[in-house]
Amino acid sequence: ISGITSHSRHIVVYPNLPSAIRPVPHSSELSIPKPRETWSLDDIVPDSVVVKEAEDNQAPMYADVQTSPIPHFISQSDLNDLVRDLNLSKNQSELLTSRLKEWNLVEKETKVPKYRVLSVNSNRIFKISFPKMMM
Repeated sequence: ISGITSHSRHIVVYPNLPSAIRPVPHSSELSIPKPRETWSLDDIVPDSVVVKEAEDNQAPMYADVQTSPIPHFISQSDLNDLVRDLNLSKNQSELLTSRLKEWNLVEKETKVPKYRVLSVNSNRIFKISFPKMMM
């Protein structure tokens, strides 16, 4: 094994580059920062997620969905699109819908989508038989 050990760590030379942060020696003037003991959602989510009112001739400004603290409940059309895009079977879509309902993430009117994935070969579905031509 080669590299830096506890015996050779004092000889490590750090480059003096503007793009690299060098270690800072701590003293009584510059103490080691201590992390907070408790965190709250207000510390994580900024208060700047505000929807600006639209003027008469401009489109409205919407807050970013990922940073918005407002929950988004899944509507019937959203669930239908999700089941279709994920190509879920009937059992899988029922399981997904029931889990989303357990977690209160869907609107009250939302029902299980009626999509089914056909496992039949498409050639058999669209097979057309023509009468034999006589020559």
